[in-house]
Amino acid sequence: MPDTPNHPRLRDLSLGLRLGLTFLIIALLGGLFASLVFMYDHYRNRDEEPELTLRDLEGAYRGATIPAPLLTALQRNHPPALPQPDRDMLLAWLRGPSIPENYENFDMGPPADLIATNCASCHTRAAAADPASGIKHSLEVASDVLAIARTRDMQPTPTRVMVISTHAHAISLALVGAMAIAFLHFSFWPRWLAGLLGAVIGIGLTLDIASWWLTRYYAEFLYTIVAGGAMFNGGVGLAMTMTMIELWRPRFARRS
Repeated sequence: MPDTPNHPRLRDLSLGLRLGLTFLIIALLGGLFASLVFMYDHYRNRDEEPELTLRDLEGAYRGATIPAPLLTALQRNHPPALPQPDRDMLLAWLRGPSIPENYENFDMGPPADLIATNCASCHTRAAAADPASGIKHSLEVASDVLAIARTRDMQPTPTRVMVISTHAHAISLALVGAMAIAFLHFSFWPRWLAGLLGAVIGIGLTLDIASWWLTRYYAEFLYTIVAGGAMFNGGVGLAMTMTMIELWRPRFARRS
């Protein structure tokens, strides 16, 4: 038998209380899943790319500069056949303050003609729409070019909003974590396992929320946001699943 103290357990509750707790846990797990979906949808497009990346989180918590894709390509010597004077002219255009206005400026090439001559034959809309082509962006028309020509500065979440978010999440999630830990205590699961999960839940939440603020000064704490969030959500999810098992397991005879 598991090494557990001789105290009341959740399995000893009446049928009505066990049903109530079961459905509350189901609602809580649904809420945790919905919060993950919300976070993914809320943060994933900050860098205007479809997937959630560390760069999205950096933009939200620290701020980040996203170089224009067109500028990045030119800096890595793409296309290789582009004459250096034309490359320098395009780089000057992309680093300047008036990118749309200078797109057809003859004093700068113009960029429209340079791109049409050197890039547009490969970077068509049809090629960009075909995953097998390896081409991510179209340069076929002006709107396609200008969409990837501007370097963007992602501003971090304002301090006032961070304070409000910290207030709301620290209190509500700490109570959820405390409830998950308490449920494990009043269960048949081994004490070492309950203690380990309790530590993971508490440490994970503290790491997550503290790293929101630390990331504003040190980019390395982006990783602890991810790690802390995974520890807390994974720990609570596992603890609640174990609690459901406790609520509906067969009764065991207790040792005297």
